[in-house]
Amino acid sequence: LAKQAEKDVAKAEELMLKIEEVEKPWKDGPEFLPQATAGPAIDAAATLVKEASPQVESAKTVVLEKLVEARQLPEGLLRLRTTEELQGLQARVEAVALKLMQLKIDTFARRTKMQMTDVIQAVAKAETEVQKLIKVA
Repeated sequence: LAKQAEKDVAKAEELMLKIEEVEKPWKDGPEFLPQATAGPAIDAAATLVKEASPQVESAKTVVLEKLVEARQLPEGLLRLRTTEELQGLQARVEAVALKLMQLKIDTFARRTKMQMTDVIQAVAKAETEVQKLIKVA
């Protein structure tokens, strides 16, 4: 049972590398990036979240199904070992799911921050124009 679930968990764990790759622009530098850099990086992160979420959910479901099957095994060492293995796999999948959820949250925050920068610049420009009008009047 655990071997069957292991394949799905391994696929889910491969997503961790993709998540790390997508987050690289923010790893070493500041949280704020120029729009030319941030825009494509944010889009890539959003795409990864959209594509990876079903894979992670599928892996979680498979592990849970195998846990239910393992609980139907006769009492004994085999049941105990299988359940422990599956619980370990479940923890690994949950770690990937947590990382993916954090990426989703960070992506939303970064997109919002990028949009707010545009708004702040527009407000500053409008305030400058108002000041010019006040001086003229």
